[in-house]
Amino acid sequence: MMEITATLDNTAIDDGMRTPTMMGINVADAYDLRHRADASERELLIERVRLEREKRKNRRLQSLLSKSFVGWVNSIQSCLALVNSNHALWLEVQRLRFIIETLEAEN
Repeated sequence: MMEITATLDNTAIDDGMRTPTMMGINVADAYDLRHRADASERELLIERVRLEREKRKNRRLQSLLSKSFVGWVNSIQSCLALVNSNHALWLEVQRLRFIIETLEAEN
């Protein structure tokens, strides 16, 4: 039993001309599937763009973090140098105070 279907240009298609895939899908379903596929592709493209934007943002933030880390290390080193120089100055003051006290005691 052959089914004959009319097409848009009024030519006839019988079941013998259809592929096995075409037999199970009607035009409305095919349009829906194509529309859903197109929508999914657009959504995928949007998500890829969003992911790339997020990657660029993360690289920028990583760079800022790295620069901040270097800045913190430099600040800590400067503070340690100040602490060490203050301690050295304090020792020098103590030494000079002891010399002054010794000289005053001799007089």
